[in-house]
Amino acid sequence: MALESKNNPKIKFLDKLKKKSCRERYKTYLIEGHRELMRAFQANLVTEVYFCQKLFTDNTFHGSLEKLSSANIPMIEVGEQAYQKISIRENGDGLIGLGKPFVKPLDHIRQEEPGNPLIIAAESLEKPSNLGAIIRTAESAGATALAVLDASTDPYNPNTIRSSQGAIFSIPIIGCSSIAFDEFCHSNGLKIICTTPHGNRIYWEENLTNSLAIIVGSEARGLSDFWLRNTNSISVKIPQLGSSDSLNVSVATAVVTYEAVRQRNLIL
Repeated sequence: MALESKNNPKIKFLDKLKKKSCRERYKTYLIEGHRELMRAFQANLVTEVYFCQKLFTDNTFHGSLEKLSSANIPMIEVGEQAYQKISIRENGDGLIGLGKPFVKPLDHIRQEEPGNPLIIAAESLEKPSNLGAIIRTAESAGATALAVLDASTDPYNPNTIRSSQGAIFSIPIIGCSSIAFDEFCHSNGLKIICTTPHGNRIYWEENLTNSLAIIVGSEARGLSDFWLRNTNSISVKIPQLGSSDSLNVSVATAVVTYEAVRQRNLIL
């Protein structure tokens, strides 16, 4: 029988998971949307599923429910009003799940990703949508990992997951401090590229073919002095030919990341 009431204790609990403090306390988070949910399922991260068939936007969703159910994931049907209570989207597609934690320590890269890594690192981003878009770019470019440094934006925020279109479940997400990441890069021979409008070189002038970390900062403050004055790093800029003084951080990340991909493909 479907959970119909917005005041059902389970629905109230799910609604509370929109807050970071609640996600941290219970070690779980909301995954809304068919695409996002199925990518989380492929990564073995889904623990429960809540569905409202009246809101399904595609007939294939029923087949996805069967897949999830056959994996012994609990399935709970909810009414339309109850679904709207827990949804963060204006026009949700009727599927919301709960997920297991996925943020990993730096040691994960040491253990799982030898070779010639390309790591994107985001320092103190303010907006979940920017972090999600950067994760999407990193995954699309085949990056080794995405490191969230000195996080002020929660990777488990539903808007981060949404903006990543579920790519957050398909690339290792690392959580650590800038100091720890700098030590990791230094000890593992990674070249550090810092993106800033005040960079000394244009990004395409730099050799991006070897083991590499690309560091991006918040739109409001840019990168911290820790990175800009770091003797182990090189600052690069994207030429600004118009009146704007900088690009959106997710766009800037994509520009520099795909230059690294282009250079690496030239030597394959």
